[in-house]
Amino acid sequence: ASGPIRILMCGDSLMRTYVANSSDQAGWGQVLDQFLSADATVDNTIADGGRSSRSFYNEVGRWDQIKARLTASVADGVPTFVFIMFAHNDEKQVTDVDGPDFLTFASHNQNGTVAGTFSDYLERYIVETRALGGIPVLLTPVVRETFSGNPVQISDTGRHDLTVAFTGETAPRGDDPAAARAIAAKHDVPLVDITAWSKTMVAA
Repeated sequence: ASGPIRILMCGDSLMRTYVANSSDQAGWGQVLDQFLSADATVDNTIADGGRSSRSFYNEVGRWDQIKARLTASVADGVPTFVFIMFAHNDEKQVTDVDGPDFLTFASHNQNGTVAGTFSDYLERYIVETRALGGIPVLLTPVVRETFSGNPVQISDTGRHDLTVAFTGETAPRGDDPAAARAIAAKHDVPLVDITAWSKTMVAA
């Protein structure tokens, strides 16, 4: 793309914009424009805390608004990218207050199906973005600060690879970053491996 571009941000608390000086938090999406030229516009007003790939897609005012803004942007002739990063809240358990509406398995449900998985929702974002003339970009999630082993390193859980089934579930949730990489490869979509990068940074 050359000339003006627009970036629409789809994500959770790690991406969202926080009110200045209201907390000790900041989403990376709220500072992204500081690293881009003046003809790039970043719209980070829809990303929000607590959202999973599933809840963001189904909640009124999230994915439907991204699609509306994408449609308008493309109609204006502006190349428009959709940055997509989830996983932290896809790992909620059924016992969480909002778990059932948020949780996903990485690539296959307990019965082996794919519908409603993290992988399935990422694929929906990609296909629907392209259908509207946008350019999807996947980003794997930032690691959690959970450590294990000797020498100490980021644990499987910290890397969003859930290898042990939660209570009441018959299979582990699986590896979300691996699912994102597979879907990106399937659809030839750019992928930024934030998991690998942040693993090295946090471990250091």
